[in-house]
Amino acid sequence: MTNKIITLLLLIPILIITNAVEVKDMNIKYFDIKNKSSIHDFRQDKFEEAINNHDIKKPDNWNLLVDKVKEQPNEYEQLATANLLINQIPYIDNTNGSYMSPNIALNRGGIVCKDYAIIKYILLKDAGFNINNMLFMVHDSLTEPDTGQAHVVLAVKINNEIFIANQYMKSTAIKYYKEYGINKDKFSKSIKKEGVNALTLNFNTDSYYTKKSLYPLKKYNFNERKLFSLLNENGNYKLAVYNYKKRK
Repeated sequence: MTNKIITLLLLIPILIITNAVEVKDMNIKYFDIKNKSSIHDFRQDKFEEAINNHDIKKPDNWNLLVDKVKEQPNEYEQLATANLLINQIPYIDNTNGSYMSPNIALNRGGIVCKDYAIIKYILLKDAGFNINNMLFMVHDSLTEPDTGQAHVVLAVKINNEIFIANQYMKSTAIKYYKEYGINKDKFSKSIKKEGVNALTLNFNTDSYYTKKSLYPLKKYNFNERKLFSLLNENGNYKLAVYNYKKRK
């Protein structure tokens, strides 16, 4: 029995931590393409797949969102607008690890953290935002730290400052749907049916909901979480701080 247990333990993947970096350690130098890493992991593949899917099929009336972002007077307002537009989409789990393009996400009527980040990235890119100023940031889970589980946000550099565009956390989402009289399940079905047309385009970016989902890095509540990776279409930027190995 003891030998069987030892054999099973040797087959379990272990997490080896190397040069652990926390989110708060991130700074604008990480956006420099000179810091691009040679590492190409599964997240990069899924990210590229979402970009390719969007190039093949954009949602009907996607330009309504793009134009809404483009008409903003500065980059911060563009980011705040994209953040609020996409945060309307309900959080619905069980995506089986998908990294969804906008069209796939709207057809599903609900998304998770990595989808919020990728769709905001794509929306800003389509509105003319420089992709070199955006990074898809993966860090330690909010609820299960030190387990290898991850949370994903969009990190954006504006005037040498880093902003974190996050989804609405549960309490903020509840307040949002209550304030606007939205039934989450019905809204999800409306998005599936109407796509972009189900989303609200009129809102004030200087609002409670911006304050609860868009923050300077130093004010990000989870900035002590360990950083897994940073990437955009140029590839991975910061060397992965977590390496997964299997014992042989």
